[in-house]
Amino acid sequence: LIIDTQHFRGNFPESVLVEACDAPDASTSALLDDGSTSAVLWKQLLPRSRLRADSVHRFAADQLAQIGRATHVRVSIFPDGGLMRVRAFGRAEAPMPTEQPEAAGDGAPA
Repeated sequence: LIIDTQHFRGNFPESVLVEACDAPDASTSALLDDGSTSAVLWKQLLPRSRLRADSVHRFAADQLAQIGRATHVRVSIFPDGGLMRVRAFGRAEAPMPTEQPEAAGDGAPA
């Protein structure tokens, strides 16, 4: 995970929190919900961590929580400020197979 504050010298965030969820079918409104009514379970990937101005912050795998599969990442900055970019690295997985509808008929062999 890389959090980049390059070129933000006076208006960089003091800290960052990164969360992830596994919600392949979640709607945009569910993902943007504040958590009070959402069925999306966000898990903490990177606890709130201090940032420096004009720097590239690299967080190794051993600094991140092992949360399993994730389809979405949420970045929260405190109190406010600018990020140049956020880079999250992972391993792609094949999608889960969907159930095939049964063929028409009574199911008896022909």
